[in-house]
Amino acid sequence: MDNPKDPINLHAEQIRALARQYRTGLVDSLEAFKAFRKTGGKLETLMSQFNHPNRQGHELVANELLKWFP
Repeated sequence: MDNPKDPINLHAEQIRALARQYRTGLVDSLEAFKAFRKTGGKLETLMSQFNHPNRQGHELVANELLKWFP
């Protein structure tokens, strides 16, 4: 997850670039998951599979989405 050459990081950067190019909002779920890890959280608690979030992971992303709606 921390390797900038990892496909998930390359894909995330592509999505970020598109958001900048088209001037659209973006909830960066990868960055949210990385921030969760930095606070001591374990990634496994957010995932139902290696590439798909569980309920707690979806709640983390949903909370990021809600920031767009004051």
